[in-house]
Amino acid sequence: MIPCRTGAIVIIFLSVIFFSGCAVHSPMSEMLMFQEKKAYNGETYRARYSHSLAGVTNNIYSESAVINYAKKEGMGGADTEYNHQSLPAITTNFIFMSDKIDRIAASIAVGSSLGADVTLRIYKHWYVSGVMTLPRFEAGQVILQKRIKKGPATGVSIGATYQREYQYLGIENVDCFCFPSDDFYTRSVGLRAVALVAPPSEYGESGVFVHFTGSLNYDITMETLFPKVGFSVGLY
Repeated sequence: MIPCRTGAIVIIFLSVIFFSGCAVHSPMSEMLMFQEKKAYNGETYRARYSHSLAGVTNNIYSESAVINYAKKEGMGGADTEYNHQSLPAITTNFIFMSDKIDRIAASIAVGSSLGADVTLRIYKHWYVSGVMTLPRFEAGQVILQKRIKKGPATGVSIGATYQREYQYLGIENVDCFCFPSDDFYTRSVGLRAVALVAPPSEYGESGVFVHFTGSLNYDITMETLFPKVGFSVGLY
């Protein structure tokens, strides 16, 4: 039998994964855009399997905007007290690329947000990425972007994004050992940029990279603006 305290910890942990409003993770498969690397001796080569050791992505919503929308839509009662937090997606990402193919890459995210993503090169320097989160398949993101600097030491892309996010509202004024909540999905569009820093490494070897993302988004559902930021560090 699981001790009471241990059981409570397990329940809380599972609730974070299955019921939280964590942000959709950054699609690390977009490292495909910066697959070409440069060695110390000046030679170039293509990266293969890579790993984002740790990444954080977060939507920075106004708590009052989310709560006001819920009440406007008639959620809860007149005396319901909500709380809302923009919870970050904290993940480690397994990135699958091939040095023989420069048109497709995939990634699996594991952490407070679970999911997978795929990036395709569709024409010259244009790429499209799709993100799916688990277990809530309805939440995800689509990104169309153009690489404007491919590195090798630095890389930059700009593009547009559409995402569907899960919003979780905790109910405070309920006296029970449970997780009472109301929830809903929102849709948003935005402009997004990616910056990569990756110093040269030994030819054919993995090296350190730092990956930044930022977007300014308009939530169509709640009619509010919000930024989304991300940071990852890993090897490729």
